[in-house]
Amino acid sequence: MSSADRPRTGAPHSGDDTAESPMIRIVIADDQRLFVEGLCYILESRASDMKVVATAGNGKEAIAAVDDHRPDLVLMDVRMPELDGVEATEIIHRAHPACRILMLTTFPDDEYVHTALQAGAVGYLLKNRPLVELISSIRAVMDGVMLIDPRVAEALFHRPDDVWRPSEEIVDLIATLTHRER
Repeated sequence: MSSADRPRTGAPHSGDDTAESPMIRIVIADDQRLFVEGLCYILESRASDMKVVATAGNGKEAIAAVDDHRPDLVLMDVRMPELDGVEATEIIHRAHPACRILMLTTFPDDEYVHTALQAGAVGYLLKNRPLVELISSIRAVMDGVMLIDPRVAEALFHRPDDVWRPSEEIVDLIATLTHRER
């Protein structure tokens, strides 16, 4: 049986890089071919517990790759042609809830983070991370950890107050309702 046909183990992935670790089957979805090819080579040469089973250049291809290969993890870019990464994440998450989706992008915008996490992503990392951190982040996500790049998390905590105002307004409106209206 080829590694692409191997059934998913569903077992946690420890941080150690040994032959006993279950193989993490990965789909990479990014429209920058050079980045994808480089990442495939690096992951497979530096992480013996990781195998790239498919790549995709847009969100539609990512959905098809997940349907065909049933990976454990998708490394998903945010902005791609035809269907963006956030929309693809939502579709994949609905169809394959056990598949973990880790956004890997150059865009630190907090709006993308929010919508990606709502769509079902379990992490949001910037592409300029050191390789060793990316590999450990993949393993952490496979162990059930939700990850947000520290630079992105910092931006989330420094959002202007007006971003949170709609939630406060909703709470105030609910407070004005009578007991029966609630």
